[in-house]
Amino acid sequence: MSLTVDRTFTEITIGNDGLVRPGDPRPLEEFRSAHAYVLLGDPGAGKTTEFHREAELMAASGRRAEYVKARNIVTLHVDSHPEWRDSVLFIDGLDEIRSGLVDSRPPLDEIRNRLDRLRPPGFRISCREADWLGNNDRQNLAAVSPDSRITVVRLDPLNAEAIRQLLASRLPDLDVEDFVENALSSGTWQLLENPLTLQLLVDAISSGGGWPQSRRETFELACEKLVTEHNEEHLIAVAAEPSSALLDAAGYLCALQLISGLEGYSLLRGRHDP
Repeated sequence: MSLTVDRTFTEITIGNDGLVRPGDPRPLEEFRSAHAYVLLGDPGAGKTTEFHREAELMAASGRRAEYVKARNIVTLHVDSHPEWRDSVLFIDGLDEIRSGLVDSRPPLDEIRNRLDRLRPPGFRISCREADWLGNNDRQNLAAVSPDSRITVVRLDPLNAEAIRQLLASRLPDLDVEDFVENALSSGTWQLLENPLTLQLLVDAISSGGGWPQSRRETFELACEKLVTEHNEEHLIAVAAEPSSALLDAAGYLCALQLISGLEGYSLLRGRHDP
């Protein structure tokens, strides 16, 4: 049984000091007036679901809207799709066509080329946050935006009400409150804030006969679920690393971050800030 729950989105701006300035959580329809925006989110957060829903709502309101995979818009001939020219385009999965590339700029340039030729009334692009190149991508996309502006929004985690709704819909016989209490006490609550990892945790617990005996075992189970790639495009593009190697690397980076007190890591060489 599939259930769609209400989600919120936070606009991300960059201050004059170069630091990220998140706004207040808002429904996605409040960004409908933007000519162009980018939707960021973690793997499995629900970007595709939200793009399908928003495209349908926009079409129902009388505006032309088309959902299209990023791989299709850079591969298929634009003359074969006249509907793309007159519609707000929901281009899903920039990260999928960037996966496995040393230089991740060309895929966005291909999308920019198509947008420059199509000149649609507006567009939206989804991308995993880890594959978004920040201001570099924002500035380059602005060159093909109808008003030369790009809004960047982040898909917020599921709230407590949405989590309970999804748990109740996906396992009708599940004691939702007991499940939530176990997640809180074991430190795995954050897995429930993402639709994909929520389902993975539900599957693991229900198929294994219940929660592990210790908090450590529960946390290890959660880490095993988090480190697994479930997107077919990413799986095909990149040779799979053993889970043990990925967990060791993640543990090493987390240890460095805890010891140093830094806020995170940059993939750009020579970038030094908090």
